[in-house]
Amino acid sequence: MLWWLIVFSIFFFQPITWAQDYTLMIEVEEDRVEIHQDPSQITPYALAQRDVTIRIETKGLGKRPWSLSILALEDLHGPETIPASEISWQALMPPFIDGQLIKGVPQLLAQGKGDTQLIGKIRFLFKSGTYEAGLYDLRIQLILSSP
Repeated sequence: MLWWLIVFSIFFFQPITWAQDYTLMIEVEEDRVEIHQDPSQITPYALAQRDVTIRIETKGLGKRPWSLSILALEDLHGPETIPASEISWQALMPPFIDGQLIKGVPQLLAQGKGDTQLIGKIRFLFKSGTYEAGLYDLRIQLILSSP
């Protein structure tokens, strides 16, 4: 069975306090995800063996909305180059939503309103193809923002 180990360099922000006196914070527990091909799929997909846990905290927003986006800064680099668009994710709990990476274009991962403390999990899916198994690197940036 082919397998891939993808190292996600996830950038996250320490608490940011603005002049409006509100705080946005992201914490990510995992920075490496091992992905194996799932032979049970008609169109084979590779599934992450470990989910990525993301904790969001917002304070002082009042009723203002917030959004969390995910940005692939590059394609996957390893034994060969694989387009970032070959990676999608499955949201395992709301308010996180499913999506697909697009290099250089932030994709919505979660959204809400007001002050919140939540923990969400996502599982990355890698559409398998004729790629060589091995260790691949991918830099991802998470962006938590509020107008």
